[in-house]
Amino acid sequence: MRIPPRPPGDWSFNPPPGWPTPPADWSPTEAWSGPEPDWPAAPPYWSWWVRTTPIKDLPAQDPLARQAPPIPGPAPYVGPALRHVSAPSYWTAPPLPDPRRTAMWTHLGALLMDLGGLLTCGITSLLLWIPPLVIHNGRSAGDPFVRRHARQALNFAFTELLAALVLLVLFAVAAPLAVLLTLAVCVTTVVLRIIAATAANRGEPYVYPLAIPFLS
Repeated sequence: MRIPPRPPGDWSFNPPPGWPTPPADWSPTEAWSGPEPDWPAAPPYWSWWVRTTPIKDLPAQDPLARQAPPIPGPAPYVGPALRHVSAPSYWTAPPLPDPRRTAMWTHLGALLMDLGGLLTCGITSLLLWIPPLVIHNGRSAGDPFVRRHARQALNFAFTELLAALVLLVLFAVAAPLAVLLTLAVCVTTVVLRIIAATAANRGEPYVYPLAIPFLS
């Protein structure tokens, strides 16, 4: 159900018959999920907005408003009884989490999974892409800032997994060199993820300098 936006001027929302009364100065937003399933449907051509100030009290310089026909009030509701509405939660959308904090956890979540590999023989390190992927596809993904940081975290996670595969092959050829490169990769990974998380917490964009852009 689409409710037209509030007209400019002194207008208030006119709920259809059988709807609970919304809070004062309520207006629909993109985050509003719509009426509850047990609310009756609005009559055809329902006037969703009515003037708060009567037409007779409007200033003389508003001739168009004075010519507007009166809007009939809501008809009496004769449908089934609605459940009691004791809170205005029906008229509001649940608040989204802080996008900066959510974006920060796209990097810290992957870092924690990576560090957990020290205790699980590398098993959780193979799953470091899960935290940013969950956030990328979750409720907070509607925020462009969160989505951008989640993509960067995923790009770096896939790049790290690819580097781990190369190091695994290198162990069979030159083990000492592979050990040194593994230490360098581990330190670089930790540092870059902390820098990315700090940038996200500050509300700044960040691009990993060594990540392959699998997701653009």
